Amino acid sequence: MAAIKPWRLVFVGGLAIWLAGCGGGETPDAPETAEPDSPVIETPRPDVQPVKTPRPPDREDDPQTADTPREGLIRRQPCNGSETCERLGAVSVGHGEAGIEVYFDPERDDAITRWSRTIGAVIACVDGGRDLGGCVAASDANETCRGEFVRLADAGGDRAAFEAVFLTPGSPCRPEEVSP
Repeated sequence: MAAIKPWRLVFVGGLAIWLAGCGGGETPDAPETAEPDSPVIETPRPDVQPVKTPRPPDREDDPQTADTPREGLIRRQPCNGSETCERLGAVSVGHGEAGIEVYFDPERDDAITRWSRTIGAVIACVDGGRDLGGCVAASDANETCRGEFVRLADAGGDRAAFEAVFLTPGSPCRPEEVSP
């Protein structure tokens, strides 16, 4: 077993002394030490009522099951109803219920999938050790996007140009969300 380092011993000892001095082990109801002749005056404690939270309804009685969306929400078909759509899994938001279901359509080729493929390739290229400008130049981004990147990179640097051209909402090479 490894020896205990001196700084750890000093830290733990100091912490123990501090807790003992601050009364770390006392309970809140323990009265302070009083002189023997003085009376102990207890302050009345207000009645504390427990907070009652409503019990969630049983799943079979719940009108808001997975088949019926909550009021105001529009339920879309996964992958816009594509026959090649695959369910990858679900992410729980707590208490064991699935909150987000994840789907993937390998044959989908719209503006958002092309954009995400380009961004993923640029990130992988940079992670591989190349500079950002070279990675954008080698990417499958369209010529207009690469030209705008070069123009802005000359003025303000590669990172600022990448954010302005590809990542900022409303930028020329970031697609808007596709509506169903």
